[in-house]
Amino acid sequence: MADRDLGVAIVGAGKLARALVPALCAAGIPVRALAARRISAAADIAVGRRIRRTRSPEKAAALAPVLLLAVPDRELAGLVRRLAASSRVDWSRRVVLHHAGALGPALLTPLARRGAAIGVLHPMQTLGALPKARVALRGSACRIEGDRGGVRAARRLAKALGLIPLPIRIELDDTTRAAYHAASSVVANDFVALFSLASGLLASIEVPPEAARKALVALARGTLDQLAAGGVPAALTGPAVRGDLPTVEAQIRALAGRSTAGAAAHAWLAVELAGLAGPDEPAATKRRLKMLARRARIVGRGGIAGL
Repeated sequence: MADRDLGVAIVGAGKLARALVPALCAAGIPVRALAARRISAAADIAVGRRIRRTRSPEKAAALAPVLLLAVPDRELAGLVRRLAASSRVDWSRRVVLHHAGALGPALLTPLARRGAAIGVLHPMQTLGALPKARVALRGSACRIEGDRGGVRAARRLAKALGLIPLPIRIELDDTTRAAYHAASSVVANDFVALFSLASGLLASIEVPPEAARKALVALARGTLDQLAAGGVPAALTGPAVRGDLPTVEAQIRALAGRSTAGAAAHAWLAVELAGLAGPDEPAATKRRLKMLARRARIVGRGGIAGL
C-alpha cells in the first residue's frame, strides 16, 4: 500500500496534533479527519486543508485506516474504552497508535480485542507552540512499540515524518518506559526549569529579560554543539569539574537567595559533574561537594527542602 493510501484520522487538537497535521500532509499522507472537543480548535489546525472536522472520535476513526490518539495521557484510557464500545467502527480494519511517552501499547488492549492492530509512536521531541513545530519532528528520535501491524504502521509513519526509531535492545515494561520517559523529561523539561532559574539570576543583576534570554540561549546552543560533536566529555567545563570549591559554594549561596530547591539541585548536579570529571578528581573534593549539597537543602527554620 502506498503512503498516499495510509490515510490517518487524529483525535486531539493540542501541540502534537498541530505538528502532525502539516507534517503528514507535507509527506503526502492524507489526514482525513480531525476530532476535537471544540470544532474551532480542529478548524484552526485544518485551515486550508480538506480535513473532516468533528467532535466525535468514532466518526473520525471510521474515516481512515490509521487512528492517532494525540490526547493528554490522562485522557487515553477513557477514550480507548469509549472507542472500543463503539459499534460504528470496524476495528479489524484499523490501526490505532498513541503517542504517550510513559505508556505502552497495553493501554490499547480493548481495541485489540475488537480486532485493531495497536502500537505506540512517541516522538522524542519538544514541540511547543512554534508555528513550524512540524519541522522539529524531522530528524528526531522516536519510540515504537506494539503488535506486528501496529509496529509496521508506526514505522511507515515515522519514515514519512523523518523520525528515527530509537534502537531499544530490551523488551520494555513500566519501569524501563519510565527510565526512557525520565531521560526525555530531564532534557526537555528540567532544562527549562534550570533556564528559568538562570534567567532569574540575571534579572537579579538587572539584565533586561530579552538580553538575558538571548545570552542564555546562545550559551545553551554552545553546550549542545559540544555535546553533538564529542558527547559528555567534550562538554565538561565549569568550577565543579575543575574542583574549584570556593566558586561552587559562592554559586550555591547566590542560588539559595532565589530558590532553595534550585540551590540544592545545583549542588547535587555539581557532585554529578565532579564524578564525570573522572578518577583524577580528588576524593576530598567530591566529599566536600556532597557536604555542600547536603547543606544546601537546609532552609528557613530548620526545615528541609525537597528536590
